[in-house]
Amino acid sequence: MPQARVVAGDREAQAILATVEANGFVLGASPDDRDTVSAIRATEQAYSFSAPHRPESLSPALQMIRESVYGRKGSLDAGMLQALGRFFQTYSDEEINAEAVKATLSEFGPLSFLGAVSEKQAVGKSLSKPWTGAPLLAEEHNRRVRAGRKGPHFAGKLDLSRITRKAVGDDK
Repeated sequence: MPQARVVAGDREAQAILATVEANGFVLGASPDDRDTVSAIRATEQAYSFSAPHRPESLSPALQMIRESVYGRKGSLDAGMLQALGRFFQTYSDEEINAEAVKATLSEFGPLSFLGAVSEKQAVGKSLSKPWTGAPLLAEEHNRRVRAGRKGPHFAGKLDLSRITRKAVGDDK
C-alpha cells in the first residue's frame, strides 16, 4: 500500500498499517527482514476478508504466522497471508483448534506449505492461493484434530463445504 494513501488519510490504509504494526510487523520493501511484510496487496486482501465473526482476517493471520513460522523463509509471503486470511474468514476462533493449526504450519513450514498449495493448484481447478491454501489448511487441521478417531464425524472437525466461494460469498 503506497505510503501516500496513509499520508492522504485513507482510513483503510491507516487501519491496515495499524493492524500490521499492532502485530509486531512493519510494511516495507525488504522481504528478507523477518519483521517486514512486503506483500502489500496480500495484506489488503487479508484485511478485506471479513465475516460475521470477525471484521478483518489480517490480524489472526499475522498472529498465527508469529506463533507458528515466524522468521522462517516465506512466512510473510503473499500466499501465506492470503491463505490464512481466507481460512480465518471462514472459521471463527471458537471452531478452530489453534494448536492444530500452529503444529501444521510449523511442521510444514512456509515453503513446503506454499509448495503443497502450488501442487494442488497444478492438479486441481487452478484456484487462487487463498482458495487452495485455506481448504488445505482446514484438511490438515481436521487430520490433526481427528487423531486416530474412526468415522467421518468427530468433535472439532471443520466443515470443509463452508470454504467455497459460494459459502463465503466472495470471489477474490
